[in-house]
Amino acid sequence: MGTGASTSPSTSPKSAAKPAAAKPAETAKSSRLFVGANWKCSLETVEEVDKLLGEMVACFGAGGPEGVELCVFAPYVFIERAKYTLGTGIHVGSQNAWDAAEGFACTGVVSAKMLKGIGCRWVLLGHSDRRNVLGETDALISAKVRQCLEAGLNVNITIGEKAEARSAGEELKVLQAQLGEAAKGVPADAWGRLGEREECPGRRALRLWDGGEGFVEYASLPDVDGFVVGRAGLDCTKLSSICNTLKAAKEKTES
Repeated sequence: MGTGASTSPSTSPKSAAKPAAAKPAETAKSSRLFVGANWKCSLETVEEVDKLLGEMVACFGAGGPEGVELCVFAPYVFIERAKYTLGTGIHVGSQNAWDAAEGFACTGVVSAKMLKGIGCRWVLLGHSDRRNVLGETDALISAKVRQCLEAGLNVNITIGEKAEARSAGEELKVLQAQLGEAAKGVPADAWGRLGEREECPGRRALRLWDGGEGFVEYASLPDVDGFVVGRAGLDCTKLSSICNTLKAAKEKTES
């Protein structure tokens, strides 16, 4: 949902891991297939971050995984470090953004415009941690969606039901409400022109991906375009396997 171009950070962390030596023409892929690695706050030291970034460069190289758009959702304090080290072959995104319009200053927040300025391409909004632990509402998430899209960021909207809703058979009702409220934050001009009738087959306004760890059983589903993972995103071997499994499953279903 939304579009955006990746820009380079204005400063480079002096002690960061050696950056990937990407060719000038190489940029992170804009494939329909997507894998996101949500670091949460699992890595708390520069040393831990540099170790993982170095492993990612060694595993995926300068161009990132072939045929899959890979994005690291890093904590604010490590975004520029990740961007500098990974180069242009792998996107770097934020795990959150401030919801207020430009010009409203507030202590301790990071605006969508700030994120765009340091090279973020994606932002993760509505994660269950934000909803269930920090009390974020659908309306608040919708406001964040609007600010991020207007800043030129791609938005990954996370929805999900609790066990109680599933037990009551109301999971679809909950998911529809969450997605419907989030969609209110999409500016009218961000949807773009629908196109002529003959242009419509194959087009979808949304790319859908699963947020669980059981990626193998979902990879071949026709409406699943990728995954956002937590723990598996901290292990390059697992992350590479996820990318390869997703790509292979789609190639098999399309052949």
